[in-house]
Amino acid sequence: MEVSKKEILEKIKENYNEYSAYQVQTFLIDEDISESELRKAIMLNDEYEGNVDEIVDAIKYWSEPVLESTKESPPNRIKESCTEIYFWGLSGAGKTWALAGIFDTIDSEGLLKLYGKYEREQCISSDYLNGLLNVINNRNPINKMPDKTSNDTLRYMNFKLLKKGVDRKVAFIDLCGDLVLAIAKENVIKNHKDLINERKLLETLLSNKNRKIHFFFIEYDRRRSDEKKQSIYFSNLCAIFNSKKYFESNTDFIYIVITKADKISKVGGSVRRNEAIKYFNNNYKSFRNNLGQICQDNEINFGDEYEDGDYSFLDDYILDFSMGKVLFYKLCQFNKESSKIIVEKILDNIQKEGRGWRSIFG
Repeated sequence: MEVSKKEILEKIKENYNEYSAYQVQTFLIDEDISESELRKAIMLNDEYEGNVDEIVDAIKYWSEPVLESTKESPPNRIKESCTEIYFWGLSGAGKTWALAGIFDTIDSEGLLKLYGKYEREQCISSDYLNGLLNVINNRNPINKMPDKTSNDTLRYMNFKLLKKGVDRKVAFIDLCGDLVLAIAKENVIKNHKDLINERKLLETLLSNKNRKIHFFFIEYDRRRSDEKKQSIYFSNLCAIFNSKKYFESNTDFIYIVITKADKISKVGGSVRRNEAIKYFNNNYKSFRNNLGQICQDNEINFGDEYEDGDYSFLDDYILDFSMGKVLFYKLCQFNKESSKIIVEKILDNIQKEGRGWRSIFG
């Protein structure tokens, strides 16, 4: 169905994210609208701020950022002692965007220390890590955001974080949405074969003795039908976590990250975070309660210090997350406020090699 010039421009005036950057670029190429008309429509949007020429140029020269594929698979056993940080999320939750923001913050704050070419240990998913590091260019006011995680289903990015001048070994394990979904389906479809090798590899990694932190990414205000499915998937994930005892002895912290929180409020702070907490507690009750019980049974998030069935402690581990202002789906005026909070949580909780949280701090 052909869309008229008037309709295109009116929709851009009302909502920057009515069309993708690629669609608007196509409108310009096909001469459905002119650059001057686009500029005017952008400036008439109530949310307009910044430099209109920079926005238009980003659309004109739009190309989809491509993250490098991982050339190596993680080994079944990780010999080096480190803190492993797992990133879980279904497709479309914004986890890849968030990781780009987190890595940019780690780098810009001077906390990143990569393994050298001749060191005994090497970063396994180095291509992917370097791709994430290059997504955001702080010299550019408008950044192009990558698509969801592609065919590689599990990426193991090991490196060091500089915490108060001391190297701390960490590994970021990025699980693509298809793998997370396949794990949830274990509780629904008996003996299903989807990504079976990747699921076995993940199970092996989760059973090693390294201390672990988990971040679960949930998209705020997903379409109602998808939101219900997402809630059910996460409840099934908890059932698998329980039956396979994934978090029984080596997990210190679990965080819930509500992504695309700019839909709640353009401004961060306690009001937006409280709304994110309310959203999670109201829409993911079964996942919340199951996760709370896992925490209490396994001394995670200090949940065991609360009465059985009192899961209010989880509120302290729910974070709102925004990359900044999103324009035309794929363009972003990056704000590292949310990324910085996650990096601070990681720095606060990473362990000295071979020692658990409680063994250090009592």
